[in-house]
Amino acid sequence: MVERLMLLFYSYHQDKERLHMKSVFLSSMLLLSAVCLPAQKKGLVYNYIEQNAERAIRTMERSGIPASIILAIALEESSAGTSEVAKNANNHFGMKAGVSWKKETYRSKAGNKFRKYASAQESYDDFAALITRSYSTVMQSEKNNYKKWAKAFAHSGYCRRKDYDRRLIHIIESHLLFNLDKCILEFK
Repeated sequence: MVERLMLLFYSYHQDKERLHMKSVFLSSMLLLSAVCLPAQKKGLVYNYIEQNAERAIRTMERSGIPASIILAIALEESSAGTSEVAKNANNHFGMKAGVSWKKETYRSKAGNKFRKYASAQESYDDFAALITRSYSTVMQSEKNNYKKWAKAFAHSGYCRRKDYDRRLIHIIESHLLFNLDKCILEFK
């Protein structure tokens, strides 16, 4: 079924049709991935992917970071948009506010200081800017290999969890997020 959807998706080349098919493809992909989760979590993850897939795709087009990686990190760091920091600071990537951060901040209940954003899009944009500016080794990963990107993130110091790469890969594969990367790369 996914292959049939991919063939349909690839058959459209004009911008208007491309955007329409992208949304049809995303909806189909999300329905397939929803089968893999317990009922309550399905809704949260499904809704988060549906609300942020286009945002991740636009971020990929501007930054070169695969949409699958962007969404997987956002899902992991924000608990599918339900974390305290995602809800109160629009910070979907758990980015802390260091001494050089001069914009608005949010202090969590645990006492950590996080970057605060006016919108989720601002959070996605800042994440991409931070990665392209400060994590050059991550940016050298193969553009179409989400597994190498996950491993690069795990070794870059972005997150201290030892199994971060496996967690990202699991999220990407269980929700078929790698298809987002393939579709965009095919149109370039």
